[in-house]
Amino acid sequence: MDKVMWKVSGLVFVTSSLVGLIGGLLAAPQSGLRTRKKIHRGYEHIKKDIKGQVKQEVHDLKGAVANVARQGNAYREKLLAWKGFSEWQQGFLDFPRAAPVKVLRWHPKDVQ
Repeated sequence: MDKVMWKVSGLVFVTSSLVGLIGGLLAAPQSGLRTRKKIHRGYEHIKKDIKGQVKQEVHDLKGAVANVARQGNAYREKLLAWKGFSEWQQGFLDFPRAAPVKVLRWHPKDVQ
């Protein structure tokens, strides 16, 4: 009895799928070519929007990193002056004054 139910269920599924497919083809408002073009235009529009958003976020992030680097350098200079280091001694402990413009690929093996 169990095998018969599986066969009937499979037959009902295939039949209903075919009926839905035929109904969809008959009721389609436009040809497949026009539908694909419409989908492609929507995709291109979304792609441009996302690309612009990503560029803006990267630009904002670069500015934030440069700002943090400036604040860190200012704090470091104040700390070294407070500890009594002269400008000459501070020159030996000098770090880059701004964040790098281009970030190279980093790998955990690079850290020792």
